[in-house]
Amino acid sequence: MKKILGVLSFCLGLGFVICIIIGFTTNISFGATKGSVSLYKFLTGLEYFLLYLPVISMTGFVISCSVHFGHNPEGSSSRFSKAMVGRYKVVMICSIIIVGVLTLSAEVFGVLVKQKKTSIVNQPKLINEYIKVGNNLYDNGYYERAMRYADAALKLDPNAREASDLMDRSDVEMNRVTTSNLRFKLYESVEEALRTDKVVIDAEQINEVYQYYLIAKEAFDKKEWFNAHYYAGIGIGLATPKDPNLEELKKISMTAWNNLTEYHNLAKTEDQMIFDKKYEGYLALVEKDDLKAYYIFRELYQSSREFQSDPDVIFYLKIAENRINERCFFIDETFELESFENVNDVYFSCGYKDGSKDIIYFKGMTTVKETGNSIQYLRDLTVTSIDPNGDLYRKMHVPYAKVLPVSVKTLTSTTKALMGIDDKINFIPYLMLKSVGRDKPNTELFPEYTYADGQIETSPEYMLLSISYDDFLMLENASSDPTAASLASLLKFVNNANKYGYSEEIYGQSLMNRIFYPLWLLVLFVLLASFSWNNRIGLNQYFKLSWILVIPAFLVFGAVFYRVAMFGFRLLNYAFLVSLGFLPGMTAGFIIYTVLLIVVSLYFLGRQSKI
Repeated sequence: MKKILGVLSFCLGLGFVICIIIGFTTNISFGATKGSVSLYKFLTGLEYFLLYLPVISMTGFVISCSVHFGHNPEGSSSRFSKAMVGRYKVVMICSIIIVGVLTLSAEVFGVLVKQKKTSIVNQPKLINEYIKVGNNLYDNGYYERAMRYADAALKLDPNAREASDLMDRSDVEMNRVTTSNLRFKLYESVEEALRTDKVVIDAEQINEVYQYYLIAKEAFDKKEWFNAHYYAGIGIGLATPKDPNLEELKKISMTAWNNLTEYHNLAKTEDQMIFDKKYEGYLALVEKDDLKAYYIFRELYQSSREFQSDPDVIFYLKIAENRINERCFFIDETFELESFENVNDVYFSCGYKDGSKDIIYFKGMTTVKETGNSIQYLRDLTVTSIDPNGDLYRKMHVPYAKVLPVSVKTLTSTTKALMGIDDKINFIPYLMLKSVGRDKPNTELFPEYTYADGQIETSPEYMLLSISYDDFLMLENASSDPTAASLASLLKFVNNANKYGYSEEIYGQSLMNRIFYPLWLLVLFVLLASFSWNNRIGLNQYFKLSWILVIPAFLVFGAVFYRVAMFGFRLLNYAFLVSLGFLPGMTAGFIIYTVLLIVVSLYFLGRQSKI
């Protein structure tokens, strides 16, 4: 076995060196960064090596077995001798090692090399996009976000001068804001926004009516009428009719509101005009006109440095923003997405209990990595709805949509029944279809619904899909290219391919090709071992350098043999699936390839020599 692995390693090493040399002589047709040119050429050579690794392995295996069997032919004067059984064990151990390496090469190493090469190719474009987006954010006053994009560009290319300049400028502005006490920390939830108030709140206890009473009472005593009315209102909403704090909360709420109204109706001095603006924004919040409230407080916040440190403005601006984020998203969230899309051209169908279905298509998807895939943006989303009779019901289109996972527990039993949502599903995709301007009140993008009769509507502004969020992620990753999907995703997708409008045979064949690839290779290597035995070198012959001239011929033979073998392998898999179906076809494939392995093993064990 040592001799087989030794000669094989020599062949693989020689092939690796040749492929790397070819890779380094390849010209690069794109503007790579200085530090990535050598790496890209090395990866190109490595990609060549992995591409031809099966052929090189087969060629080296045949040569090494021919040498080994030729120098050790004794003990095989009869068929099925103990000597051949011993050789078979060696062949199987070596074959399993080689097959393991080839499988890892196909499933892991080859994918990683392609991804790394793609990232290097996209690196200059990505750096330019990071700088472009960062400058845009800087110009609009988002210095912290601009700094993050500059940092991302510098990680890709530490010598990028524009990124370094953007980093310095953003750092200066961040320091200026900090030293001017104008720091405005953005939070991700209403609970965190509550912490920006002057009153210290324990987030784990604010659901208790009594806690809200204490907060409202403290604000009332300080004559902070906005906060007193706001917290008293929350407490009233949570209280039961028998709650002992209810009457006190109502009293605080009413008195605070009367004080607000009284101050609002006074003659308008400059301070009272400012108060009037706050009152208008707060009144919009009370009336659930969150978008109006947001623009009022946003305008106040941007009007002067004084308001950028005003606790009322900061607090209620964040409350309004958090409420908006529950129903729609800001248009500027999509400005920086298209260049960073993870997948493109995804489509699938989604069926409902009454027989109707939606055909969903989007041109691109961008994942917010910081959220662990829980927030995504879809570009150019189109949803075509088909009624139970197979006729067009309506078509919806929107430039961008924001996707979030929503718990099925939040849905009513009626909604779940109408959508046909399985009880085993925990989360489903929630699509926000409306987007608004962050600073401009009249900037809004609505979904456009075109019905079969020509009528056009702009609502509803959201959509729920009747599939699990995990399936949604799977469809994004597996539906476009079955060969690029992971085996786990592909295995899960095959069972649902027909459900989402795909051919089970195509994805089933891809799965069979990848699952039975190692078993098929074992069949080929045992067959090649038999060929090596029949063409082993003489007992007294030794490896000569002149034989290297014969290796190219072996490589050509190996390439032809491998291509023909793989074509037959894929053809067999497709025949099994088409004629028998997925599970029976998989079973038949396993049985057939196992039988083939037994047959070629018996053929090898039946070899004999005259010695």
